[in-house]
Amino acid sequence: MPTTRTYQPGDEVLEFAFDQEVAGTWPWPMCYTQEGLARAIASPTFDPNHHIYAFDGKQMVGKAEIWATHGSSDDLKSAYVLFPRTLPGFESAVDPLFEHLMRVLDEQQFGKLRMPGSTAWPGSMEWLQSHGFAADPDQPRGYKKYLSYDLSKGPLTTPTDNVIDLDMKRDRDDIAHAASVWLK
Repeated sequence: MPTTRTYQPGDEVLEFAFDQEVAGTWPWPMCYTQEGLARAIASPTFDPNHHIYAFDGKQMVGKAEIWATHGSSDDLKSAYVLFPRTLPGFESAVDPLFEHLMRVLDEQQFGKLRMPGSTAWPGSMEWLQSHGFAADPDQPRGYKKYLSYDLSKGPLTTPTDNVIDLDMKRDRDDIAHAASVWLK
């Protein structure tokens, strides 16, 4: 059974390696650079208790993070947390990560936890529902509907007058900026 603990100096090296390993299977990968993690840790707003890790021996096998804290419509201190990430084969670390997360939230007197689930995070919706999570009245339920087009029907009739081919020399800065915002 994995053990859990909060951030300790040097964990940014392990976290970077962990993020690199799960990035390919996670819908919103983090993949900060080691330098970026070091800057985040050096920030006066960094709270080591908001970074909870699961370990199997010395290997980081899972993590949960409190991303944002704020009030809610019912004046409760609220925390926003993504569903815990784990390495393949260490899905059993979700429960200990969540238990540790709940201790931190209780110690810091949070009154509400917002944790989205997604069909893109295997098992998250079922886990959240089985643990008593309900739709949040402050966050409207979103949805996606994936549609497909049969290319054998020929080209689309969508106007493309304003569409231009990607030019890495011309567009590199815009792409880098967009990626940095999306991936933080």
